Amino acid sequence: MEIWSYSETNEYVSENFTQSLALGLNVIEATERALYEFDTVINESEIDRFFVYLTLAKAGIEQNQVRADVVSEIVTMLTNGVLGKLEGRITGEDLEVVMKDVERVNKYGREAI
Repeated sequence: MEIWSYSETNEYVSENFTQSLALGLNVIEATERALYEFDTVINESEIDRFFVYLTLAKAGIEQNQVRADVVSEIVTMLTNGVLGKLEGRITGEDLEVVMKDVERVNKYGREAI
């Protein structure tokens, strides 16, 4: 399977999420559909899983509703050191975007508590 960059993952998952909303699904359903559609990518590697979940959290934040299990999964991956595994996989602009998105999800998680 081809390895996607964060920006590619973000584009594909965001498009799927937006299309789901346009079809009349709510945020929870759109998230579930994306998790189903990208199951192969999610199971490919921890980094791919992180990228998909981070994108879904960001998309949910934009809709003011994020599934708790999505945030929990991100927290677990961060606790397990996924950011350290990004070294060599992404650099420059993609890394900056990932870090900004992680901070955005962390902020949302703190405010939701």
